Amino acid sequence: MKLKSILLLLILSLFRLLLFAQSTQERKELMQYIPYPETDVLLYPVITLKAHVHLIYRYENDAQNYTMDSLKLIKKQFDWINGFYRQLSPSTLLAQDGKKHFIPDSRIQFRLDSISHFTDSIAWNRIYMTPSKRAIKIDSSDYKTIYFRKQDYQRLRNSDSILIDGEKYYKKNITRNNNTTILTLTTPLKKNNPKELFYYQKRDLNCDPYNWEKYAHKDTSHIHIFLTGSTVSGVAFGCGPRPYFLNMSNLIKGGDWANAQLIAHELGHTLGLRHTNYPQFDDLPPKDKFGFIPCNNTDVSNNIMGYNICRNYLSPKQIGYVHYLYSTHPNRIGLTTANEYIDTNVINIWYDTVWNKAMIIQGDIIVRKRQTLTVNNLVHMSKGSRIYLEKKAKLIVNGAEITNFFGTPWQGIVICTVAHKPGKQPKNPKKRGKIILENNGKILNYRH
Repeated sequence: MKLKSILLLLILSLFRLLLFAQSTQERKELMQYIPYPETDVLLYPVITLKAHVHLIYRYENDAQNYTMDSLKLIKKQFDWINGFYRQLSPSTLLAQDGKKHFIPDSRIQFRLDSISHFTDSIAWNRIYMTPSKRAIKIDSSDYKTIYFRKQDYQRLRNSDSILIDGEKYYKKNITRNNNTTILTLTTPLKKNNPKELFYYQKRDLNCDPYNWEKYAHKDTSHIHIFLTGSTVSGVAFGCGPRPYFLNMSNLIKGGDWANAQLIAHELGHTLGLRHTNYPQFDDLPPKDKFGFIPCNNTDVSNNIMGYNICRNYLSPKQIGYVHYLYSTHPNRIGLTTANEYIDTNVINIWYDTVWNKAMIIQGDIIVRKRQTLTVNNLVHMSKGSRIYLEKKAKLIVNGAEITNFFGTPWQGIVICTVAHKPGKQPKNPKKRGKIILENNGKILNYRH
């Protein structure tokens, strides 16, 4: 028995060590992607995600939603959203280590590429009340009052109405007395002594992919933002369950500024960020009180991923995590402008340089004379990008890939004397730039 206990302790200890080593490695890798203010914008570029807004009308002549006449407001809200991510404020709460971690600009932005509209009352109604499939047995009834067992209280408490023999009745009040639940109706029962009822329960389809599948055809080149409505009263509510789409219900009932904050929050979910009441990273506060309430310095943060009325902060590791995902995951890179070539974004390698983190390159790379660039991680080259190797320069690809994740060829590698004369090569072959592939390093998807 003692031997088994010792072995179990050893196994648990080893497991904990492995978890700690893994989390330490993940934290170390994540730190490489945080765009601190002093980092070069070309090496830590702004992630710009492409967005397509879909307006779903309930009826053609009665949208009960934002319409195409709301374009100016929608564009203004995107300006506000980008401001939230670009002009961050310091945290109102201390992180788990007792410090306040802050960088002023997340270098995350959203570009509104297009807006479309459709009329579809089913697609519009993302939150509604529907009868339960399971009936509740009625113990007795009297005029406007129905009596049940105590256990049925919770199911009926959140329902605004019930269904008895095909007739809908609205709830006036519900109470508990000893072992009995007492339901009072606004109108009297039409039939005496009913045996059972079905209660109306909320059906929330904000997270459902129905609209993305029907109207965006599962497109993965943009974040598709669906603005819909609801037959349930209440102000705006949303859900961003995947990188490719989110749904916002009842924005028409919310305030313009508050709506922008809510969209920014749901966009954060599409980016891979979770709520802050259960902190995703250790540079967040250990607790964060939720509710549409003012921020303070005790228990309510101003984090975009919290529930508060400030929403103007992200922690460095939250930001770093987004940059990590959108530098290393092809499906996420495809949502960005990373394939758009910018001729002014020239990265000059003036001294021997090692890249250990994944890179998004939208311009050209020039490895200057006698210098070496060593690539140890993924490098995405936009469709217009080139790598220039000047006289005696070296490009070492060590167990990594240089490629284009959009499936469109980039412009390849130019071996030359100097970059501004790309057609001229050193006469002596020994002085020409070299490409060295180590540990199965690869250069893919380029024009020869």
